[in-house]
Amino acid sequence: MEGELAVVIRKRAAGLTTEEAMDHVLGYTIANDVTNADQGLIDEKLFQAKAGINYTPLGPWIETDIRDPEKVNITVRVNGEVRANSGTFNLPTSVVDCLVYVTRWTTLKPGDIVMTGAPGTFAAVNPGDCVQISLEGIGTLTSTVV
Repeated sequence: MEGELAVVIRKRAAGLTTEEAMDHVLGYTIANDVTNADQGLIDEKLFQAKAGINYTPLGPWIETDIRDPEKVNITVRVNGEVRANSGTFNLPTSVVDCLVYVTRWTTLKPGDIVMTGAPGTFAAVNPGDCVQISLEGIGTLTSTVV
C-alpha cells in the first residue's frame, strides 16, 4: 500500500490550463493506494492488483484549507511503527501539472478524485495489519488489512 494526497474535484474540468486548475479543486483527502503484489504476477495489466474489493480507502474527510498542496508531509505507520515518512514535495510533478495532464485525456466531474502519486510512501502489509496514513493538515486515515 502507498499513502497519497488525493485531490477532490469541485466543478467540471476538461482541458485545464495551469492558471485555472486550482479553481476546480474542492479540497484534499487521504488515499491508501492498495496494491496486491501477488495478483501482479498473474495479471500483466495490473487490474486485479489495483482494483480489488475495498481497495483505495479514502478519508477521513475533505480538507478545504490546504494552502500549499506541494508541501504536505506524509507519514505511513503499520501497527504503530513508522514505515515511510515523505511528502508531496517529493512527487515528480505538482498538483497543478497533474490536473492539467489528466484533463487532457478525460473530463473530471464534481466529486471525482485524482490521486497524485506515492512519493516514497510504500509499505508492505499483511492481513491483520493496522495501517495509518497521516497527511499534515488533513488528519489520519486508518485501515485494517483483511
